[in-house]
Amino acid sequence: MTSLQSKTPSPGPDGPEQDSSGRGESSWKSRLKPLARPVPLITLTLAGIFLFLLGLLVHDMDAAAPPEPHQVPGMARAQARMDLSELYPLHSLESGVHTVDSTLLQVLGRLGVHAGSIQFLDVRRVMHNGEPLTVQTLHLPESISSSRLQQALEDALPADGFTVMRRKQGEVQVMVRGVPTHTFVGAPPPYLPSVPGPKVVVVIDDMGENMAVAQDLAGLSAPVVFAIWPNASHAAQARALAMKHGLDILVHLPMEPLSYPENDPGKEALFVSMSNEALQRTIQQNLDKVPEAVGVNNHMGSRFTRDLRGMRLLTQTLKQRRLFFLDSRTTSKSVGQAAARESSLPFYGRDIFLDNSLVVQDIFLQLKKTERLAKRNGVAIAIGHPHPETAQALRFWLAQRDPAVSVVPLTALAPQ
Repeated sequence: MTSLQSKTPSPGPDGPEQDSSGRGESSWKSRLKPLARPVPLITLTLAGIFLFLLGLLVHDMDAAAPPEPHQVPGMARAQARMDLSELYPLHSLESGVHTVDSTLLQVLGRLGVHAGSIQFLDVRRVMHNGEPLTVQTLHLPESISSSRLQQALEDALPADGFTVMRRKQGEVQVMVRGVPTHTFVGAPPPYLPSVPGPKVVVVIDDMGENMAVAQDLAGLSAPVVFAIWPNASHAAQARALAMKHGLDILVHLPMEPLSYPENDPGKEALFVSMSNEALQRTIQQNLDKVPEAVGVNNHMGSRFTRDLRGMRLLTQTLKQRRLFFLDSRTTSKSVGQAAARESSLPFYGRDIFLDNSLVVQDIFLQLKKTERLAKRNGVAIAIGHPHPETAQALRFWLAQRDPAVSVVPLTALAPQ
């Protein structure tokens, strides 16, 4: 399989050095005199050929190299990071699961094991004391003994809140605050839970700022879903691109987070303090800006999606517009599904976040986890963001995923 390693660019010079000698105009003119001599034609010709070949080489290198994070426009990247700040609240169980996932990849890298060799034997979304978490059973290459894995994880994981222990038959189990989250087994069991025709949906939030990444995502071999900011700088172009490629379009509706005003959801967001009239007017304004949308999902919203009054107004409006609601589940206390049920509104819920980490290997691992979850449940919905790393990980995963798993638009699923 193609390497998932991303290249790190070397920092370039800040610019030409400035002359600080204090010498006058005659001094810098005298330094230019040698350049005024005639240059032989053969020298110019050879120089032109050299520059042409160098340009071709640089173009090929740029095309082959994965995009670097600094190429993402500042606004899109900053907004996406604000959205990500809600995904795994500090000290939550799911935050601990993410820490173990990232640590595992670091450990395997030091042991010389490729991320693609990890097998997810089972993935389950469960609730523990009202907190959601992803419980995983994994198989690693036989070259890694259970004692070696246990020691490596103990050395790498934080001491506070994480426990690594060996169990019967060489199993290694990791617990987050006493709750088992990861079990590593030496050999796959004879039966793996799976259903026929598993389906994965990949939704990309925050669309409408970075059109270079949007083009890359639209050109993938599977139909990703574009969740477009109504007030994005390039919302119209993102809508046209999605329509051209036959992709589902969502209104990525900004909503109040618990961390407001530290994290601002942006223009024309929904706030719990709004009157019914102000909420209805703001919802309509957002929906009118993305008329091709088939549904809506929330941008941020960890506070607003807890508010039953506001969510009832939203779902009733969506019902009138014949749209559905996809709950990004930025809080485990969302009432989105309850409000949708009251309004008889088609509803979907996010299962996996892809790119809380902007390391390609981490995103790839989340995609493999999504695939395994789809095999168990029949359907898995993943949400990512328009980062070059996310597009790159999607390309790798699509090229090697189990062909029994199909990637489909949201409109191909039955509502939950």
